[in-house]
Amino acid sequence: MRLRSVVEWVGTAAFGILAAIAWITLSQSPIGRALITHVTKPVERPANVDAFVANLKTAPLLSELQTNPTSCSHVPKAPPRDRCNYRAGDFTVFVAWRRQSGRFTGLSIQRTEPQGSPSFAWTGLADMLSRLCAIDVAQAENIVRDIPDRLSRARWLDRGEPAAPEGNTGWRSTHLTLDAGCVLDFAEGRTGRDVQARFSARRFQMN
Repeated sequence: MRLRSVVEWVGTAAFGILAAIAWITLSQSPIGRALITHVTKPVERPANVDAFVANLKTAPLLSELQTNPTSCSHVPKAPPRDRCNYRAGDFTVFVAWRRQSGRFTGLSIQRTEPQGSPSFAWTGLADMLSRLCAIDVAQAENIVRDIPDRLSRARWLDRGEPAAPEGNTGWRSTHLTLDAGCVLDFAEGRTGRDVQARFSARRFQMN
């Protein structure tokens, strides 16, 4: 019995030593250091991110926005970016930025709706576009008014392949680049009886 205990202790110690050697080796390689940082280092939100989120909350569309994120994560793609998720009533909001400069790389707002719901009939969406892209409300309202027609002419795709218009899976989207440089995407994804509607913006400047 005593011999068995000694053998188990030796095996455990050997495993611990091997694990320590592997960790040291991994930490000394560039890829290993990046991986360890990605896994262990918490996301630090720059002050401009919190200020931006507070400004989003003043928009009617996101008046229920909770300024404390539900989660934050490192985006495992170059250049190094971070992202935080927020809740605003039925909406989920994603804010992403460059880790080193704090420059925003994207904003996404999404909501799950029953199939057959009008496309992006979100109260306050035109006001949000006006704020994000520095355009007048009339132009923003025209964009929102045209979204259903633009989406109706977009092809449904499922894993890169054409999907049936009446199916229960697949995505379709429409893309706009405004004169001010703001890039907008409106997408719908079918998940059974529901549709996930997602609005995304890049190169924006919040007013």
